[in-house]
Amino acid sequence: MSTPETYAADESIRRQELLDDAFASSTRTLLNDLSVPDGAEVLDVGCGIGRTTRHLRERLPEPARVIGLDADSDLLAAAQDRSDPDSSVDLEYQEGAAEDLPFEDDRFDVVYARFLLTHLPEPDDAVEEFRRVCRPGGVVAAQEPDFASLGTWPPSRAYETIRELAGAILDPQMGRKTWGLFRAAGIEGPEGTGEPAVQAVVPVETDDTVVRELYTMSVEVTAGALLEKGELGPEEHEALVADARQVEEDPDRLTAAYTVYSVWGQV
Repeated sequence: MSTPETYAADESIRRQELLDDAFASSTRTLLNDLSVPDGAEVLDVGCGIGRTTRHLRERLPEPARVIGLDADSDLLAAAQDRSDPDSSVDLEYQEGAAEDLPFEDDRFDVVYARFLLTHLPEPDDAVEEFRRVCRPGGVVAAQEPDFASLGTWPPSRAYETIRELAGAILDPQMGRKTWGLFRAAGIEGPEGTGEPAVQAVVPVETDDTVVRELYTMSVEVTAGALLEKGELGPEEHEALVADARQVEEDPDRLTAAYTVYSVWGQV
């Protein structure tokens, strides 16, 4: 029988799956653009259930080892369950914090993170850590959301409200800020070209349900957190969740996801 704790863990894992289904194409595009040597040692910070870790293993040229790191032991257990023991690439998972990486200086050829910095109270500390554990000439890359483009047509009250209220639990503008964090940490452009590279993509969908289901869960999580903090009343909470579910079930809505900023450079 499921307990509230296992149900919450299952919900978190399902949301991680939806995130990757919705944004995997932008991750594959970024990884294809990175210049990485054969036999690279790769770190995936905030790996969650390991979807991004497996992208790194499959998309980068002949990596020797890929390590996925996360602070959530439940997500790491799910990642282990989904790992492929027959892969020729050494793939492992480890528990740890992004702001205090448990690795020596100059360890990795590639340090990557997706949708992590937006959740951290001190994202600049994490980026400094990315730089510290990356070898000279190595690549640091991050993908972060920016909520400015999030919405539907016809408009949705839930989407508009959550976009405004999300700042209470994360940084909804982290996407546009990541480039500046890279510059401040001394991460230069690809091949030493100066400024870190940046690319912004807004996924838009009309005919599948992935983004809709993802944002229903996102509204439920955000509204629930705000309810617990006392920043949202019970009636408003119920109204927002009901509106998000209505959007999910409405085939006549255009749903625009948040913008994904990809930022990368060399140490």
